[in-house]
Amino acid sequence: MSRNFLVIDPAERPDVVRGLASVARARILRLLHRRPGVNVNDIAEALNLPQSTVSSNLQILQSAGLIRTETQKGRKGNQKLCFSAFDEVLVMFRDDVSGVDANAIEVAMPIGLYTSCEVSAPCGLCSPQGIIGLLDVPGTFLDPDRMNAGLMWFTRGFVEYQFPNNTIPVARFDPISAKIQGMLPQPQGPISRRPASMVSG
Repeated sequence: MSRNFLVIDPAERPDVVRGLASVARARILRLLHRRPGVNVNDIAEALNLPQSTVSSNLQILQSAGLIRTETQKGRKGNQKLCFSAFDEVLVMFRDDVSGVDANAIEVAMPIGLYTSCEVSAPCGLCSPQGIIGLLDVPGTFLDPDRMNAGLMWFTRGFVEYQFPNNTIPVARFDPISAKIQGMLPQPQGPISRRPASMVSG
C-alpha cells in the first residue's frame, strides 16, 4: 500500500491554502480522488458545474501542485486528463523557534507525520493513549490519529518524511545528522502482541 501525502506550512504555501479554500475545488479534488483520469467535460457533468468554472478552478489547483494532468489522444483529438496529486494534505503550524542557535537549523518531526508509507503486517501504531486503529492492518497507517503516534512497527516496508529546506541558498553547511529519540508513556490497556522491532519517537 503506497499513498502520497503533502505537508505544508500555510505561511510558506499560500497557493495550496488558496487551492483548498473553495467548495468547488474541494469537490473537484474529491472527484479526482474517486475517479482519477477524467477530463474537464466529465468533471463538469459529474459536479453539475459550468465548464468555464471547472477550467478556471483546475488551473488554480494545477498551479498549487494539487493536481497533475496528462494529454491523451481521443476520438476527437487530444484531451487533457486530470489526476489528484496527493491522497492527503496536512497543514502544520510551526512552533516558535526563538532561541535557536543562528548557525544551526533544527526541525522536530513527529513520528506519525510521514508523507508516504508502504508497510506490511504485522504492523501497528501506538500513542500514549493506546493502540491507534487496528493491529496488523496496513491501512491503519493512514489513520489521521497517526500524528499522535509515539511508537510504530512493521515487518517490511518504509515510511517517508519530508523536511523543509530552511537553509539560505548561498550558505555552506556541514553534513546533516538525524536522530530518533523520545520516551513513550505506558499505553492504557493491554497489548496482546509485541513485535520484534519497533521505532519510537
